Amino acid sequence: MTSKLQMSKIERAPLEKMPQWFKHALSERASLPSAEVCDELARKFQIIVNRADNAEKRRGATVSGTVPPSFFELRDDDVNITLNGKLDAVAAAGKPLLFQLEELESFAGNYHWVQEGSSLNVEDLRGILSRIGAFVPADSKRVAMVKRGQPPKIWHVAVARAFAPLVVRVLRDLGFEKADLDPMASASATAQICAKAMAWAYKDNITPEAFADAIRKRDRSRKGKGNAGFFDPSKPLEERFPDMTRVDILGGLNPTNKPLS
Repeated sequence: MTSKLQMSKIERAPLEKMPQWFKHALSERASLPSAEVCDELARKFQIIVNRADNAEKRRGATVSGTVPPSFFELRDDDVNITLNGKLDAVAAAGKPLLFQLEELESFAGNYHWVQEGSSLNVEDLRGILSRIGAFVPADSKRVAMVKRGQPPKIWHVAVARAFAPLVVRVLRDLGFEKADLDPMASASATAQICAKAMAWAYKDNITPEAFADAIRKRDRSRKGKGNAGFFDPSKPLEERFPDMTRVDILGGLNPTNKPLS
């Protein structure tokens, strides 16, 4: 049974909401981030959510067997993701030809096509197809994988994991320490701000406890990595958030296709 798409309800960057979320979480404990910092964080949050929506739309098209949305039909899409998808499609289209070449070779050997003094053989074509990523697996039978565990939440946990490091960075600049920088602790300022943002984007009653619980469960699923590997605020930024560079690129303020608001 196909799970429901985890689509957000976001229409524009939460420029007015972001300062309110920080004020609610921080109370009187520290000065609030500047308007410029809140605006930048709100726009990055919108881009992260929009690109998660794009992934869900692609998944929905794959499941239903319909034509996937084009680059220009999506909001704030990543050109690299679109390019990789098209390259994968080309590689997939080459697999049937590679199979037919093997059938031809088993019947006629390394067959040559000759035209105007030049020739092309089965091995030449196989090499070309291999270079574009077309491979025929040794066992072409596909085994249906049974999904285990709880059904997916209606809000996108991947968005939470991309947004949390950005909130942590702002809070650290404000002078907050480890207790408030841990998104897996429901009492932390990070969890409270992220929960507010996710609840707003997905129009669901997402509490800090639910947010922290989802992050903890996802973190335990990372084989061979303890909880401290990703969220320990005592470690350097590049060690705690190995995907931060990618997130910053995703959060750029000059998207290539659709306006932010």
